[in-house]
Amino acid sequence: MTIQKWVATALLLLTLTSCAGRRPPPVVATAIPSVAPTVAQLGPTVPATPILAPTLMATLQAPSAQQPFSSTLQILKSTGEMQAVDVQGLLYVPVDYGRDAQRRWPLIVFLHGSGERGDDPQRLTSIGLPQILQDRSDLPFIVVAPQLLPGESWNDKGELVAALMAWLEEQYTIDPQRIYLTGFSLGGYGTWALGLSSPDRFAALVPVAGGWEFGSDAVPSNICALAAKPIWVFHGAQDETVNPAQSEVLVEALRACGSDVRYTVIPQATHAAAGVLPYRESELYDWLLQQTLPEEIPAAANAEATADVNTLVETPVPEVVNTPRPGDGSLKPIGQHAYSIALDVVGTNGLTRTATISYLLYLPGAYGQDPQQPWPLVLFLHGSDVWGNDPQALIASGLPRLLTTTLDFPAIVLSPQAPEEVVWWGAELDLVRALLDHVQANYAVDAKRIYLTGLSMGGFGAWAVAIQQPQRFAALAPIAGGWDSERDIVPRNICALQAVPIWVFHGEQDDIVLPKKAQLLVNALKQCGVEVRFTLYPDAKHRESFERAYADPELYTWMFAQQLP
Repeated sequence: MTIQKWVATALLLLTLTSCAGRRPPPVVATAIPSVAPTVAQLGPTVPATPILAPTLMATLQAPSAQQPFSSTLQILKSTGEMQAVDVQGLLYVPVDYGRDAQRRWPLIVFLHGSGERGDDPQRLTSIGLPQILQDRSDLPFIVVAPQLLPGESWNDKGELVAALMAWLEEQYTIDPQRIYLTGFSLGGYGTWALGLSSPDRFAALVPVAGGWEFGSDAVPSNICALAAKPIWVFHGAQDETVNPAQSEVLVEALRACGSDVRYTVIPQATHAAAGVLPYRESELYDWLLQQTLPEEIPAAANAEATADVNTLVETPVPEVVNTPRPGDGSLKPIGQHAYSIALDVVGTNGLTRTATISYLLYLPGAYGQDPQQPWPLVLFLHGSDVWGNDPQALIASGLPRLLTTTLDFPAIVLSPQAPEEVVWWGAELDLVRALLDHVQANYAVDAKRIYLTGLSMGGFGAWAVAIQQPQRFAALAPIAGGWDSERDIVPRNICALQAVPIWVFHGEQDDIVLPKKAQLLVNALKQCGVEVRFTLYPDAKHRESFERAYADPELYTWMFAQQLP
């Protein structure tokens, strides 16, 4: 994912979260998570009528990769009446589709979460399989992702999904024995509901972060109808929206029916993280391609016929997906997480003290996939409004706020938290240095690509940390900061930064930290021969300056282009 796409996706989620009146998810996350569903939205019931073969009226030009589509389908209802239904979403067709006219392609139907409902199919690219397909054209499946309108649920969309699949079979050379159903969150519930209402239609099911009835451990009475169905269930161990128990009860019930259902618990993964990680694994697609419907569909198992299997079947330990740690193979949770650590800090006076510091650490979604890959690191220093001992407070603003919505930011991000009433300069410079040393020693950090940024008090701190260690940072981006809050002075050794690429941001209407604080430093650097960049937002006050700066993709493009020799 490009920096531009990442920023756009992050800001979209934050906008949706604000509209919903919720704070961003605490401490972790990824791309746009679905909003917390309600019982009315998610509690599926098996439709009383089977999915019917519809009559279709639609026109669509096949795209070469993932593109929006819209159409009107004529659906034969169980009442015998025809109903015209509009449908829109995203359709992915592999780049080599059509090169072999005889080739029949597998089809994946993806059901999105509640946060992606609406009238703009591009919202679907925020998470799940559609997000992965933004940058791929070689996945050997046709993939359709229909979009629900606000307030709708997948539970009563069986006829619509069947109509859409049948229409696609008319438009494309699809293998009817290799049609797969998967979904995330609300779509995970929908995968269970539609899979159970029409078990003979799908060759395999992949429910992700879903369940049967939201907030309940209920299991459908006819769950054994899926006993012979290949099913792979995924859930995040730290899911704060849909409890993993929602998946576990279904897995246990299926195993009691004699099913060999696969169950993968992703350690440390939250709700949103689980909506991305399974779809990045090639093993999932290899497994899907091995699943086909038989030529003759056997009668579905029933609860009576399999009731005694429970005493014979051993329930295995769930599979676990680990994110490896370089060097020792231990777990390193991806996404943004809170930590606290006691460090031995050596001061400039040579004395050693032990100090405890809390911090947030973000690891990209791809971290650890290649053990040899080093990652750039961004050191972020917060403002005085969030100091204390609760790192979750840091997600209120700046870079940590944007990182609550993604796993695609292409760098490790370290965000220490200053204790109450403690500033970033002075003795805390040594503690920040010790924490950075610790992270650099324990994670795959590229020492030539370490960057420093901060806002408000953290903007002052960014200048102080950079001047203490000018040789350590590949670039510096102070926002709404300065050198001395009381006096209009600059450090005597300001020219120590002459080799560091610097981009300064400030709001011209800032009445908390006056713009002249930044201007003094910029002028002094220019006298040192530094070509420092200075962005002064004409109509921006204090907070607006860092909101704009961190939402600007150009900042990250510039930052990651800098590297130490």
